[in-house]
Amino acid sequence: MDSVIAGRSQSKRRPEVAGFVRQSLAIRITVLAAAILALPVAWIRHDPVMAAVAYSLLLAAGLWHVIALRGDLVRIAAAERSARGLRDAAEETAHALKSPIGAVAQSIEPLRERIGRDDEDGRRAIDIIDGSVERLGNLVPVVRELGKMPAFAADGQCGFSQLLASVLVDYRSIAARAGVRFVEDIAPGIEVGGGKFVLKPVLENILDNAISFSPRRGRVWVSLESSSKLCRLVVEDEGPGVASTDLANLFDRHFSKRHATATEPRHFGIGLWIVRRNVEILGGRVRAENRMPTGLRIVIDLPQAS
Repeated sequence: MDSVIAGRSQSKRRPEVAGFVRQSLAIRITVLAAAILALPVAWIRHDPVMAAVAYSLLLAAGLWHVIALRGDLVRIAAAERSARGLRDAAEETAHALKSPIGAVAQSIEPLRERIGRDDEDGRRAIDIIDGSVERLGNLVPVVRELGKMPAFAADGQCGFSQLLASVLVDYRSIAARAGVRFVEDIAPGIEVGGGKFVLKPVLENILDNAISFSPRRGRVWVSLESSSKLCRLVVEDEGPGVASTDLANLFDRHFSKRHATATEPRHFGIGLWIVRRNVEILGGRVRAENRMPTGLRIVIDLPQAS
């Protein structure tokens, strides 16, 4: 779990990184300037001890600057990778929305022609579907624009316990329709670094996945606990689990073992990929493992807000 904390330092958002680099550079330049100025003062005073100290300080400051500069470049590169991750996730989501929205839109007209003019309920239902499809279609360019947001969209602080409780309220009805029951154990007052915009899709995708694989009258366990520096979210279901050979690829983009059916559309394999991307942007780690006797367990470790 200590590696999660170390990982957070490599996933700083760009404004945070830029501020750190500027401050670090200013300190290093100040030390170098002090060492450079001390040398001529030592020569003027003919003080060999002061000259030796100043020369040693200059060498140490120069070495420190070179090593720190490499670290600055690594931090900047990590911030850019985080920004690319958000852009990729938004583009993949927009692409996944576009195909089913188009298919539904094309299916509306034949249905409208089959409904008689006197069937007010039927025509009202078609109008509702038509308006809903239009609103969903309008969301596609919005999602793409979200992908252009810089990585500092993950900045800020979020009440994780409160957000999780709110999302579970919305998902209880979804779970009930699928014949699934939540078993919740949420520690109160946990806060993490990162915005709701980044965290909420993580919760939604994991809960969607757990519900969709659960059998009727199945249970989904949701727990959130904290340690001194980390918090851990665990979601477990009673579904079929995942083949051991597929666990390593579960969070890869476009990885899905589910096939389209007459009642279930094609799965694009981006939901859990978005989970991993967003968790890593926040400096966390996510893993999946099979549970006994059956089911899947997803574990997310995130640094708590300082």
